[in-house]
Amino acid sequence: MKLKKQLLAVVMIFVLSLSFTGCGDSSSQATEQETGQETTNDSNANKDTQAFNISSETTGEITVWDWNSAYEEKMYSHFQEVYPNIKVNYVTVAHGDYMQKLQSAIATGTDVPDIILGEGAWRGKLFDMDILDNLEAEPYNLSRDDMFDYLVAGMSNARGEIVGVDQSIAPAGFAYKRDLALEYLGTDNPDEVYEHISSWDKFIETGKKISEESNGSINMLPGFGDVLYATKGQTTQDYVDGDTIDITKRMSKALETAIKVRDADIVGDNELDTPSWNAEFAENETIFFPAAPWSCEWHVAANDPDGAGNWGLTKAPESGYTKGGTSVGIYSKSENKEAAFAYLQWVYFSIDGSIVSRDVIGQYSSLKACYEGDNPIYNEAGAYDEFFGGQNLAKYFVEEIVPNIESTQNESAYETIVNEVFNKLNPTLSTDKTITAEEAIELYKEEIAIKAMDAEVK
Repeated sequence: MKLKKQLLAVVMIFVLSLSFTGCGDSSSQATEQETGQETTNDSNANKDTQAFNISSETTGEITVWDWNSAYEEKMYSHFQEVYPNIKVNYVTVAHGDYMQKLQSAIATGTDVPDIILGEGAWRGKLFDMDILDNLEAEPYNLSRDDMFDYLVAGMSNARGEIVGVDQSIAPAGFAYKRDLALEYLGTDNPDEVYEHISSWDKFIETGKKISEESNGSINMLPGFGDVLYATKGQTTQDYVDGDTIDITKRMSKALETAIKVRDADIVGDNELDTPSWNAEFAENETIFFPAAPWSCEWHVAANDPDGAGNWGLTKAPESGYTKGGTSVGIYSKSENKEAAFAYLQWVYFSIDGSIVSRDVIGQYSSLKACYEGDNPIYNEAGAYDEFFGGQNLAKYFVEEIVPNIESTQNESAYETIVNEVFNKLNPTLSTDKTITAEEAIELYKEEIAIKAMDAEVK
């Protein structure tokens, strides 16, 4: 749904009234130009917290590298309605090639983008390169208080500096097939479905019951990797201290729980993010699938185009977790920082940008103000609500899942190494069911020690 000028004016006034740090004065200028009305700042907006004079008259040309063409195809025209004098050059870079291409550009000092993305799996390595500006410092003055608390560490480098904002929040629960839920659980209501899987012990109990009733034809999740990804995300804690990586502390509980589920024989044998894993969405063999807001488009709708209306969203057993997620930062040597910040702030960290993102992409900003006050972002249907049987996805993600997510650790290259080892060992732990949790920890330690030779791994 295209953002109309009138809606834009109302939203920008609302942005001003909330006055999140880093856009108070600029919002005032942009709003006056859009509406012709004088606006009044609250006490927070009177703080001298920004050096950039970002108004609708801001000019510049920036380059953005992204693997998601939706931002060029669906967001750029709306951004230009607010900032008509900023040209954005989008370069589509394959997700798997992004870091190598970026490292090559940095090494040669040519064609480095002004806006740099950091996918969750390798964000720590990116942050460790020390090429991103501190967004809390001048001239940006973004405030961590405006973000959801659990996101702050994941947006911070090892020094605790915030060097990115989330492209969209990525709280994860479980998507489920309504027809299978009705058949085997007697309900497709999200709250009632959750009662059947509210703990991992209940998840196992329900899975065994369904397996028996279906003669082993129905799985609870596509594969073991889905279980371990969730349990790993649910047990996040500080485990890196200088050059010491305490992988035993980090992974013991996650592995114990995941292997307990594996040994119950209630999940499929599909490896994460493989063609067979993607194909499961359209099959009628699995009830639950991991799902963050971005998954609704890229996993559910993309892999099951005929399944509109047959999907629901509920919480994962015990607590929420983060699935994926991408940071957006500004290159420290960019010559177009004011235009880059205007783009970053509006597209990813503003109420009006989040409204557009909700309507055309189905993703949601990490700006807390979007979900507060009389007009939260989920008052209208998002792009994939109807695909999920009319369920208000944004409201469910923010109110039911986000409050139970634990904070992540500040990002470093070690976190990237742990993620790489995690992806490498998933298939082994899935297929070799003789491996215990204790033995799995030793495998993790061995693999991490090879990749992090300068660290003590325990």
